[in-house]
Amino acid sequence: MKGLSSIRSLHWEQQFTDRMIKKLDDSQIPYYLLYCAQRWLQLVLDLVIAALAMIVMILAVSLRTSTNPGSLSLSLNNILSFNDILSLLLQYWTQLEISLGSIARIREFTTHTPGEETPSIRAKVPLTWPDHGGIELHNLIAGYSASNRDLYDSTWIPMTFLWSILEKNGGLDTIVTSELLSPGEKQLFSLARAILRKDSSQEKKKHNGGKGVLLLDEVTGQLDTVTGKAVWRVIKDEFSGYTVLSAAGPHRLDSILDSDRIAVMEDGRLVDFDTPGALFARDSAFKKLYESSTGEEPWG
Repeated sequence: MKGLSSIRSLHWEQQFTDRMIKKLDDSQIPYYLLYCAQRWLQLVLDLVIAALAMIVMILAVSLRTSTNPGSLSLSLNNILSFNDILSLLLQYWTQLEISLGSIARIREFTTHTPGEETPSIRAKVPLTWPDHGGIELHNLIAGYSASNRDLYDSTWIPMTFLWSILEKNGGLDTIVTSELLSPGEKQLFSLARAILRKDSSQEKKKHNGGKGVLLLDEVTGQLDTVTGKAVWRVIKDEFSGYTVLSAAGPHRLDSILDSDRIAVMEDGRLVDFDTPGALFARDSAFKKLYESSTGEEPWG
């Protein structure tokens, strides 16, 4: 059995034995109740047959001068046989009812339980999505993938637009590998990829004026201060009208001071959410974090 070695090494035998016994008791409760109900019905049936036999004997004694002993013995024998027939009928009827109930529950489960959507019937995302800058999050769980790969469909970018960019940097013959790029350069390439994605969606720009949602995860975390400020200027120029959602670490809090709203997360909980000015005006968690990371008063 899988996991048996772990149970023994952690000395969990008694706990798992107790859980198994409890599960076994719970599984036997319906069967035990059914058995008790069948025994009760059998007892009632035996009492009815005994009452019939007693009535026959009373009639035989009362009418002993006009009854035939052979007919009396045949009547008693038939009553006993009738008891066996009723017992079998009761047993088979209860088994049939249980089987039909199981079939009904299985049919209800297969017909009324909604199934998972297959890829062929999933709703397709419109080309103009998102058509406004609003964000609604419900039970969101975010994390990195196992390989930390950035997946991107290059077919979305018009090839004619790519050629002009490639020719400025040596064309396709230029050999560039990820090992040759620093973490900061990789962040700059990611920003350039986002700009290309925005500029390539001409249909989207025609419908909603180029507005959308931009997600940033410590976009300047591996850049120096001067380059980080330049990156934010590019973001403000290229993504004006976008709803920008940026995650920043404690060492880059200066980069988000121009934000409309700042949310502070701690242990997966939202502890602060307000404008930068309002957060600095009171003894907020963001103010304490800013002072501890920069060693200076806000905007001091």
